[in-house]
Amino acid sequence: MEQQNFNTENKYFLRDKWNKPLIKFLSKNITDRLIYMGLPSPNAEDVKHWIDFIKVVIAFQCREYNKPSSSEQSREDVEKLEEFLRTLERESKLDSYVVYDGYLEEVVLKGKDNSPQSIMFETQNFITLYNLDFCNDIASPLEFVDEFGDIQTAFKFDAIKKLISIQKGISQISNRFLFLLTVHCNYNGKELENFLNNPPNATIKAYLEKYFSLKDIERNSRIVRLFVGHLIHQHFLSNEFSPKILPVIRYRGIKDTPLLHFVVLGIHSKSMAGATPVYQQFDEILNQKFVDINEAEFTNSTEIFSEELDVSTNPVDYFSQSKTFEKLWR
Repeated sequence: MEQQNFNTENKYFLRDKWNKPLIKFLSKNITDRLIYMGLPSPNAEDVKHWIDFIKVVIAFQCREYNKPSSSEQSREDVEKLEEFLRTLERESKLDSYVVYDGYLEEVVLKGKDNSPQSIMFETQNFITLYNLDFCNDIASPLEFVDEFGDIQTAFKFDAIKKLISIQKGISQISNRFLFLLTVHCNYNGKELENFLNNPPNATIKAYLEKYFSLKDIERNSRIVRLFVGHLIHQHFLSNEFSPKILPVIRYRGIKDTPLLHFVVLGIHSKSMAGATPVYQQFDEILNQKFVDINEAEFTNSTEIFSEELDVSTNPVDYFSQSKTFEKLWR
């Protein structure tokens, strides 16, 4: 089921026509191939599709989707991904790779994976391409057993927060990256539940009240965009990365599952006053239309609120013509 999700026509179109131009743009901008961290399927369709722009792969592969990790589960998918990446390395298409056995949030927060040899999670590489595809419906938080035998809980965004913090610590190596994130449009994790029950500020509370007047995908997509956008701003800025969030993509996955795809370009930057400069206000992210995928075409979503504006459906143009690019990336 998970492999089919990666292979849908919409997924391929998104990977080829939205992500690949941005990956090529970033690779040219930093004059190097990229260091990838992500959640590829055992067939690694995304790595395969972007291989011309990738030199290192850091991958996470759980044994059975939708089930907590267990040593009794088969390692077939993990080994299949390892063999594929090993072949790319032999063919000199990759400089190196590592496959962590387990869910990303589990491995990152536990500090090691579930493989028989127990690989410690650590990286000295500044990640220049994240592809975090959380379109499986594993419960959040995910429970795992730590090294002391105690049950711990792992939230997806706690793992993202830790990864961004690691980036800050080695930002002198490089300082700009592309962050891809895919989530269910009707994300039901406890993180979102806490956000809805305890809005972090009055502005977000007002947006939520407005969105609650809508139904189904129009309501859910805006609430999830608000939630994810807030956390991205929070985690990026607290680690001195200035984010530029592109228009959010809405599309249908396997069995018509509604998904949201976020793309963020981050750069480590400080102003003369020591603060992280931001040239994209939070309201700008929320007051724009979604980009929908309809029959292999990117289109602006239909108008729901009058303040929601049309956006460019060319991702490189959208970014390269932005104030963030002009001020920080040139």
